[in-house]
Amino acid sequence: MSLLTDSCPVTAPIPPDCEMAAARVAMAAVLVAALVPASLAIHYTDCGSKGATISDVSITPCGNGPKCVLVRGQTATLNITFTAGEESKSATASVHGKVSGVPIFVPFELPDDNACTAGGMSCPVAKGSAQHYSQAIAIKRIFPAVSALVKWEILDAEKKDMICLLIPAADRCLPSAPLLPPRRAMGDEVEKARAAKPAPGPTIFDKIIDKSIPADIIYEDDQCLAFRDISPQAPNHFLVIPKKRLSSLSDAEDADQQLLGHMMLVAKKTAAQEKLDNGYRLVINNGPDGAQSVLHLHLHVMGGRQMGWPPG
Repeated sequence: MSLLTDSCPVTAPIPPDCEMAAARVAMAAVLVAALVPASLAIHYTDCGSKGATISDVSITPCGNGPKCVLVRGQTATLNITFTAGEESKSATASVHGKVSGVPIFVPFELPDDNACTAGGMSCPVAKGSAQHYSQAIAIKRIFPAVSALVKWEILDAEKKDMICLLIPAADRCLPSAPLLPPRRAMGDEVEKARAAKPAPGPTIFDKIIDKSIPADIIYEDDQCLAFRDISPQAPNHFLVIPKKRLSSLSDAEDADQQLLGHMMLVAKKTAAQEKLDNGYRLVINNGPDGAQSVLHLHLHVMGGRQMGWPPG
C-alpha cells in the first residue's frame, strides 16, 4: 500500500492495440506502485528462482507510518536479500510488466542492468553466498495511474533465472485498495470470460501471430505458435495457439482434426524442449463457464511443480 503526495492524473484505459511506447511509460509507473513497504509484508510469487532462498524484499524510504509515502520527483529503492542457489560469473537484472489493457509482458529498461556493479551483488556469485541486490527507481511526475503485474528477474551468466519475482501492483491512486490475492486473478479471468464477445477485428493472439505485439515465443511452425503466459500459474507456463482463427474448441469441425492433433504434438515437443520431464498439465478453456477470456483457441501447458486434483 502506498500514497503519493502529488495528485494522480485521470487516465483512460489503455486499449489492447495501444502503442508500445505508451505501455512502457505506464510500465515505469507501475514499477513504483509495485514496490510496497517492508512493514506491510510485500506480496510476491516466486516464478522460478534457481535454488535461491529469498529472505527479504522491501522498499525504502517509507517513513514510520502505516502507509508508505512515495513522492513524485524523488527516488524509491528496491532491496532483495537472498542466498544464491547456483554459482555464476555474472548477474543481470531484467524487468517486465503486464500493464492494464496490454495483456503481454512489456520490457522496462533499467538505467544499468548489471546487478553486480550497479545492483551491489558480490560477483562472481558463489553457490550458497549471501547476496543483496538494490535498485533505485525514479518516481517521475509524468507517471500515469495504472495497475500491473511486475516480473523482476536477476539472470545468471547463461540468462537463466537466479531470482524471479512476480509482484501484483495496485492502482497508485487508490492507496486503500489491497494488493490482489492469488485467487483474485482467477476471478478477473472469469469476469473477462463472461464479458468476452466475438469481434470482427483481430484478437490479441492474432497480433502476437503477426508480430504486431511482442511475446516471448518459444516455438513456431507453419500451423502453430507457442509463447510464455503473461501471468504464469506455474514455474513454467506457456500457450500453444493455432495460426488459423478458431474462436473456441466448440467451433472446431471435422476438417480441423489434423490441426488439433498438431497442437497436442507441439505441446509435447515444446514441453520436452522446456525440460518438463516430470510431467505437466494441459488445459483448454472453452466458453464462459470454462473461463475462456480470449476468443482464440489456446492450449495452456503448465509444469515445474506438483499439480493438485481436482482442478478449478
